[in-house]
Amino acid sequence: RDTSHCLVGSEMCIRDRCSAALLCCLVAASCSSGSGEGTTDAEPTASATATPEPNEALGDNLPTPTPAPPPANAIKVGVLLDVGNLEVENRDPGNVMSPLDRPAAIAVEAAIEALDDAGGLLGRPVSVQSVDTTSRLSVIDREAGRMIDDGVDLLVVTCEFDFAKPAIDRAEEAGILVISPCAGETGWATGDAGRLAFSMVPSPDTYGRAMAGYAWDQGFRTAAVLSDGTAPEATEECDAFRDEWRTLGGSFSFDQSFGLRAAEALDENPDVAQVGEADVIVVCAFRIIGFELMLQLRLLGIETIMLASPSLDTGNWLPLDIANAAEGAADLGDFRLFTLASVWGDDPSPKMQAAIDQYFESQDITPNSGRFVVGADLVDVWAAAVRSAGSVDGTDVAGEIRRMRDIETVSGALSFAGDQAPMSRELRVMRHNNGTYVFEQLVTAERRG
Repeated sequence: RDTSHCLVGSEMCIRDRCSAALLCCLVAASCSSGSGEGTTDAEPTASATATPEPNEALGDNLPTPTPAPPPANAIKVGVLLDVGNLEVENRDPGNVMSPLDRPAAIAVEAAIEALDDAGGLLGRPVSVQSVDTTSRLSVIDREAGRMIDDGVDLLVVTCEFDFAKPAIDRAEEAGILVISPCAGETGWATGDAGRLAFSMVPSPDTYGRAMAGYAWDQGFRTAAVLSDGTAPEATEECDAFRDEWRTLGGSFSFDQSFGLRAAEALDENPDVAQVGEADVIVVCAFRIIGFELMLQLRLLGIETIMLASPSLDTGNWLPLDIANAAEGAADLGDFRLFTLASVWGDDPSPKMQAAIDQYFESQDITPNSGRFVVGADLVDVWAAAVRSAGSVDGTDVAGEIRRMRDIETVSGALSFAGDQAPMSRELRVMRHNNGTYVFEQLVTAERRG
């Protein structure tokens, strides 16, 4: 295994202080709630608003990893993800994708090592080599080329197409399979991202519709919607919620999008009292803006039940942070988070705890976000396709993935049904409970058309 990358050590601050169960971390939770200034308004998203450019100021002379050579007959997996520091205020300017990439990267490595320990694939060992890309196009392009020259059989790439594109282009030319653990743009499902480029998640609109269905089934009829105007993924979630809510017959008491400064000044918003008139509050946002919106609503004394979309589950906040930031004047209250997995020991999938244990064995910490599971699922899908194909050929394995229906993974059954992203995912509804979360139920987030 290549140990020259940066997967160990720089998990978010509340996790660095823990070496045992997740609940041990709660006493240190308040360190993750800072909101930053200026450009921190642009939380890393899975759908960047502009095509990224290399960060020339940082230079392009990162050392090339020199891993121990794998066995001559090994099946090779190359991981090109951003595993930088999760703390926004301390992050290298290039590490924009690390909050999404890092948990999946760790899970992929842990799952590959477990696969190899169990005997590998097709009678061959499986090796993994990872490079921290720091979300720099020059690094992604260079290292993808190096890995392909070294005979890689699978490339695991970042959650945003513009950053993944250099690796996809090289892999397409070489006939190498590419899988992103969490790319949400619709072009991945349709093959527009590349004929051999797959994702492990459906598009974010599926999450918004699932939230609307859940809220309607709970008996709510009037919603207040607050969305992160800086994050396309969050915007897509709330757009889909609105459409589905109207279709179901629901109404809105409040519906606005926010940047950081508007979120911080929510008490000055002339319409904010209308939020309290709703049966349910829906927040679609990444951590910086989402945290501020939730904090301000609770400080205003608005105690309405609050639902948050999967974009908020980026792993660098905990429920106790609201109470800490409010200095005891308010807490998170009745709150439910929609996420891809429970990391609190109560997930309904029988395979989840084993995946969490693998992660812990690798890092001496438990996963900080349900997003980790897409990395574990990726390895399950790829390994099943390799076995079915009897080959690691990119075209052959891609064909097997497209044909998959109800393939068992860590998070549950996934179906591709001819496409290059899953038709659906089972979201976990996690209910806030005295500073922690407890699993409430599963809801299906399903693609249409």
